[in-house]
Amino acid sequence: MRLPVPPSSGMPKEALQGVWGAFKSVLQGYLKEQEERIRADTAVCTTVGQLKKSVKESVKEAVETALQSKQASKS
Repeated sequence: MRLPVPPSSGMPKEALQGVWGAFKSVLQGYLKEQEERIRADTAVCTTVGQLKKSVKESVKEAVETALQSKQASKS
């Protein structure tokens, strides 16, 4: 990606290219950091979602078992 240099900018083209290169480098680092954060957040959300589903299934099984034993004790 190249920076177009307007002829009336007053700065030498090499200086502008250096500033642009530094800006690009910082921006790429920032974007990579954000991408890593998003991946970590996604992993946490997936784990929490799986845990929530597992707990829900366990509670459902426990309630069903309790109801069955209550009905069996009534008979």
